Amino acid sequence: MDNEYSAVGMYLNVLEQYGFDEKETMEQFKENDDIFSGYVKWLDNLTIEDRKNRAMNQAQDRAHRSPHIKKYIENGNWRKIKKNDKINLFAEKLYNGINSDARRCYENSTKSIKAINNENLSYFEGFALPKQAGRIVAHSWVEFNDYVIELTWPWHAPTPPKETIYYGVSVSKEDIINSVYKRGFTPYYLTDEEIANEFG
Repeated sequence: MDNEYSAVGMYLNVLEQYGFDEKETMEQFKENDDIFSGYVKWLDNLTIEDRKNRAMNQAQDRAHRSPHIKKYIENGNWRKIKKNDKINLFAEKLYNGINSDARRCYENSTKSIKAINNENLSYFEGFALPKQAGRIVAHSWVEFNDYVIELTWPWHAPTPPKETIYYGVSVSKEDIINSVYKRGFTPYYLTDEEIANEFG
């Protein structure tokens, strides 16, 4: 059953990335009660530790064919999520201040770092397991005072729920901006040759 529920989670994440409304999607999904109730129960039973193990196992499985995932595992760590008034207010302003695209995390994160001059704002990339818990996604986000701000996935933005798992590494503002000038909005932790193989 895990594979079936993982597939549901991946499907929901794709719908999120393509701009479907979360509430409307979940209402329609409820109509297929057998799958929906089983999936929701499976999701509710996943602890944060289960989600971290799931994310790391998937990352290790992908590392041999995705060099940036391997680099994230070697250099990164688990990132923190927190909701409080200060973080929420800053995250809302940041999210509303960029023209976010639900499938362009590297671009969204870089634009925000470039636009905002705040020493407490940092660029990160790594991998994330969305709250839907289907499959990890190579991803980029920003952090304010070391807490994740999600600028890409609308069902998660701008301060993600605690069920979302982030594992990554910081890249300096100067390094990411220089990288973008040279080769566009691509993962910093891929070499030019790896980018050609992965995206060419």
